[in-house]
Amino acid sequence: MSELTPPAKFRSLDATQLEFPIHDRALNLDHVLYYRLPTPEESAKYKSSQFVITRKSGGRKVYAADDITPLNCEYGKLLCTGFKKGTLGVGVGETARLISSDPQDPDYHPQWKCLIGRALPSAFALLGGAAMNPAAPMSDSDTEEVSLDEIAAHHGYENLEAFLSSGSVPVVEGDPEAPLRSNSGS
Repeated sequence: MSELTPPAKFRSLDATQLEFPIHDRALNLDHVLYYRLPTPEESAKYKSSQFVITRKSGGRKVYAADDITPLNCEYGKLLCTGFKKGTLGVGVGETARLISSDPQDPDYHPQWKCLIGRALPSAFALLGGAAMNPAAPMSDSDTEEVSLDEIAAHHGYENLEAFLSSGSVPVVEGDPEAPLRSNSGS
């Protein structure tokens, strides 16, 4: 087993409850929703629901749905398992009180999902979109340029030349500016 200590923030691949932080712009307040991962069947149904099929004489046409916000709301509500107590409540003024999504908590409110869906539906839309599409390509702003010597040092070598000569990295000869060719014959 590796002796590496995980960083403070990482994705646990076997977690049963995940956290999804959201920012409530209206109140400048942060909330945390808890959610579960979708099942393969839920993922497949979500993906297929993003398309609209129209049937006319002579065949059918498939279109991407114009707005999947309602779909994201539906799946966000389905996958949401609770919220972190302390920022959501009911009532106003003297009748205001915090509520909980935990049935064991004395402040548990059995209609917590309906309340969130009515008062903050965008929370479910954001959660549904993120939970059903968790991976995205990194943008240029998410990446950091590092030198080749830094990469070599990361792998335990003194410099790039030592790293390349170690045999750990396949070296391809040729013009680095030349376009890559496919082996598919095209």
